Amino acid sequence: MLSIELTDLDGRRYMSDQIERLEFSNRLDTPAQSILVTLLRPGWVGELVTLRAFYGGELFFEGQVDEQEYRLSTGQDELEIGARSAGAALLDNEAIPAAYNCPCLEDLYKLHLKPYGVRGCRGSAERCGAVFPVYAGMSEWDVVRGFCTGVLGVLPRLTKGMILDATGQPTGTTVVFDNLRPGAYRYTSLSVRCVRSGVIGEIVYRSERDGAYIYRARSKTAQRRAITARQVMNLSGAADWEKGSAVSRRFLASELGSEEIVVKSPQYVRCRPGDRVCVPVPGRETDGWTVYEINYYLFGGELGSRAVLRPEREIRGWSDNVADTAAVVTRQST
Repeated sequence: MLSIELTDLDGRRYMSDQIERLEFSNRLDTPAQSILVTLLRPGWVGELVTLRAFYGGELFFEGQVDEQEYRLSTGQDELEIGARSAGAALLDNEAIPAAYNCPCLEDLYKLHLKPYGVRGCRGSAERCGAVFPVYAGMSEWDVVRGFCTGVLGVLPRLTKGMILDATGQPTGTTVVFDNLRPGAYRYTSLSVRCVRSGVIGEIVYRSERDGAYIYRARSKTAQRRAITARQVMNLSGAADWEKGSAVSRRFLASELGSEEIVVKSPQYVRCRPGDRVCVPVPGRETDGWTVYEINYYLFGGELGSRAVLRPEREIRGWSDNVADTAAVVTRQST
């Protein structure tokens, strides 16, 4: 049974199982889960502060209300509420501009995440080899994500226990979709999407202000897919800490989402971004896929699920995904 618990500014609590609509999203690339619900016949409520969602007595969402809208029409009233989990504070709060001298992940966690309730961090102790800047307008999450992708070469995520995971590794959980295997999640549809347009195969670049475009790097993933599209980058004005990873990050950015599997299930699939997935896809490898996004929605009065799967290498980031630019630098004639 699906139910919603609300709390208003005065501490009053409201419970409802009269749910007309529910949309839930939990994505790898954001620290905040989001939910949108529409309740039937709620009656008048005050300004809402928190929302909790339960399914079968299990809490699957808890967060702060972003907006609410009460609507009254002939013979019926309804209340629409949008909310996000605690990680939203990392997106909504801007970081104080600064210049850190050779920081590590632990430093940035203490300065930018711990004040908002993040309980710890996991990842490399590697330090930035130069000054790491924080610019005006960056959110607290932008700062940490920029360090993880630019210095450590991994995509960070916030776990269910409010821990920053910057290991570049999937979780220890494996989710199985199979209409024949006992105990596996059933699915009603499965789609496989491959996009070649926009994926970069080669980057030609220069790194000095007075230099020519004499360096070349190639993407391992693009080579495997026989993609040869070229782009040109001018790194002469880049900060020292950025130069070592800028080419690799450009490759990875072009590849994100270029290979996807979308699975729809009439069941409530218990999984989180970063979980490994086993799913039978004719003609394709069934290993090496992870949950990128999980959605829940109303399906015949119960919760159904939609899982977006992407290759595991997207979690690992550029350091494990593309060619080492130092190893493939090639001098070209001018």
